[in-house]
Amino acid sequence: MFLYSRYIVSYEVCAQLRHGKVAPHFQQYIPLIFSLTLDNQTHYIMKKILLAIILLAAVPVAMNANPARKVTLKYDKETEKLTVTILHPVRDTVKHYISEITILVDEKEIETKELTSQSSADAEVYEITLPGLKKGAEIEVQTKCNQFGRKKGKLTVK
Repeated sequence: MFLYSRYIVSYEVCAQLRHGKVAPHFQQYIPLIFSLTLDNQTHYIMKKILLAIILLAAVPVAMNANPARKVTLKYDKETEKLTVTILHPVRDTVKHYISEITILVDEKEIETKELTSQSSADAEVYEITLPGLKKGAEIEVQTKCNQFGRKKGKLTVK
């Protein structure tokens, strides 16, 4: 039932209205019923428009934020140094950067380095000494962008 001030219009009257069979004493409510229907349709359309605006506003933010493109690992057995090159092109290295680098050897966390900026606009390079790694050791590096996304790189010591 629709309630409008002191008048109640039943769904039966609405059904009769759609089929053109409305009792004469209900004809005064016809504009009211149509205005209620239009208000509901307008409300639905406004919700759709608002959702579209929110989604369109979120697209530029998501397009600007990106995870690292590639994580390259290089281990030198003689110096026992691991060099991690994280390809992550950005415009502003202070506002958009690789915020975290986690080093794991054989699934055990060795170090987590937190950063507050990126060393260059193209990539972040990180070096760490990993003494005593044996042939077959699995090195994994996990990276995290401060705005969006994660990327991993793996290497097996030869």
